[in-house]
Parts: sequence; C-alpha cells; structure tokens
Amino acid sequence: MINALRYNMKKWDVRYLSTEISHFEFKERAKDFKTLSPGDWSVKFQEDLSRDSLIDHVKDSNNNTLWLIDYVEVYDKFYEIGGILRDLHSRLNGGVMIAAVQKNRGAKMAVGGNFTEMKPQLVVAMDWDYKNGQGIAQITKAKIIKKSHIEKDYGHPSGKQYTFEWRNGIEIKKVRWWTRAETGKEK
Repeated sequence: MINALRYNMKKWDVRYLSTEISHFEFKERAKDFKTLSPGDWSVKFQEDLSRDSLIDHVKDSNNNTLWLIDYVEVYDKFYEIGGILRDLHSRLNGGVMIAAVQKNRGAKMAVGGNFTEMKPQLVVAMDWDYKNGQGIAQITKAKIIKKSHIEKDYGHPSGKQYTFEWRNGIEIKKVRWWTRAETGKEK
C-alpha cells in the first residue's frame, strides 16, 4: 500500500485508511524510502479503524480521490466481504479505491472467495514463492480493458502474473514482466 501511495500522491488526493498500522508505524516505514523526505509524503492518514467504521470514513470523495484501505478485516462470515466492498464502492463518487483483503497462503482468492470479486473492477492476488524467494502478483479479474490493449495483441489481462523481489522490505524489483502463468509468455 505504501508503494501505491508513493507512486500516486502527486496525482491524487490520497486517503489512507488503516486497520493494521498506526500513523507512527507508517512514518517509520516511510523513512525507508531514501529518495523521499518525511515532508514529501502527501496523504490524509486515518488509523485504528474497525471494519464497520471503514465505510463511514469513505466520504467527501470525488474523481481525484484515491482511497488506500489497508486492510478490510473479516474474521467470521467471510461472505460478507462482498457487501463491505459494495458499500465502500457506493461512496466513491468517481474516486478510486485500492483495498487489501487477507488471503491464505497458496489460495487463489482472498478470504470470502468469489464474494471478493463481485464489485471490484480489478483484482490482483499476491503470493510469495518461498522456494525462489520471489513475490507473484496475479490478475484474477480485469473488468474494464481498453480496446487498444486487446488490439495490440496483448490479450486479456486476466490470468497474467508479475514476478518481483522485495528490496529492503519496501521496494519492488521486477523479475519478470506480466506474463501468462501457464506459458510464461506475454500473450
């Protein structure tokens, strides 16, 4: 999430809603980005939120607001994640939301299964390959695709994966660009 903030804070009005890390922890992690000083970070940070209060905090949104939600907590009734994401989406007013949802190791989908994919336009599942020490980000759903993407023969993005390594626990270093999981090729 901090990388999403880092790359978007100059273009968007970023709101970071956290159920996980405190503002202090956020500042400590941000210090690891050597190319940015503490004053460079442009974000409205809200911490210590419950699952129910997340929805209440998504307000005053417009088409220039980027909501980073770290993360949507669900401990029982996992099927309710679909309704939570729907309620959050209904408050965006043209804004964009990136919401993290926990996933069991090796699982294809986050807790809540198919319900996590009902409302989002794009779903990316993150996993870790312990054998090779690499992260894998796989697009499990892409709803709105530019026609030019298909016309350039890149194919539909669903099913493509990006392989990366972590640098200093914060920065992502590309290992392999977006390829098909089955073939290892771009198309």
